[in-house]
Amino acid sequence: MILGIDEAGRGAWAGPLAVGGAIITDTSHPALNELRDSKKLSRKARQSIYAQLSEYCVYYVVLISSVDIDKLGLTIATKTAILQIIEHFCDYPVEQIIIDGNTAFLSGSTTSAPVQYSIKADTIYPEVMAASIAAKEQRDAYMLELSKDVEYQHYGFERHVGYGTKQHIAALELHGVSNQHRLSYAPIKRMLVS
Repeated sequence: MILGIDEAGRGAWAGPLAVGGAIITDTSHPALNELRDSKKLSRKARQSIYAQLSEYCVYYVVLISSVDIDKLGLTIATKTAILQIIEHFCDYPVEQIIIDGNTAFLSGSTTSAPVQYSIKADTIYPEVMAASIAAKEQRDAYMLELSKDVEYQHYGFERHVGYGTKQHIAALELHGVSNQHRLSYAPIKRMLVS
């Protein structure tokens, strides 16, 4: 079994980092053919695939808050989430862990299986594709719920999910920085200074 790991929200200015892990449990399921990198799917297609994921795989997503990202830094925050995911799957016979990207997050850590870092793994390995979709969908759902809160509804999180769009910048200029924003990120730091 392969445990695929990928994240969503790394470059966002607000909201959590979502790190997903997935294992394919039914390699003959026809819906496996629909898996893609979450970034290459329309929202509708991604939601449709996500709705079927549990039919052929098990997945787990860790959300790391903007506060923890500021406190730990993005690399340590990501490593913390990855270790939680590996621990979550400790009862599965994982033979290899594949992590999207080339950052050796687990350097110096002991893991239950060999770790492979692979650029664009979310376009090659179905387990990483599934992890990517689960992370993206759960993060988007979190941002949608946040947008319904009266404290955050004027930021437009339901549309840009915390990324640095023109709409988000305009909202920041009008309403200032919230406690969901990543204060350690350069664009937000600049907003605070000005």
